[in-house]
Amino acid sequence: MAGLVGHIVSNLVGYDGLATDAQAVLDTLVPVELEVQTAQERYTMRVQPFCILDKVGAGVVIAFVDKLPTKSQILDKV
Repeated sequence: MAGLVGHIVSNLVGYDGLATDAQAVLDTLVPVELEVQTAQERYTMRVQPFCILDKVGAGVVIAFVDKLPTKSQILDKV
């Protein structure tokens, strides 16, 4: 699995545990969520199990949600 996620990990600053976290999600079926960043952006990263019908882990889904402030958050600071 480490080879498959190597490109993603190389772009993250201060976090190299993606392969370990993905394997833990596969083993336990418990999602992991944490904040990560690249040189330019911050993200919430979610690693969730991808299960088949009988709740067997078939893989993981990795989602990155941009942590940029929303328009309303920017206007609230003005």
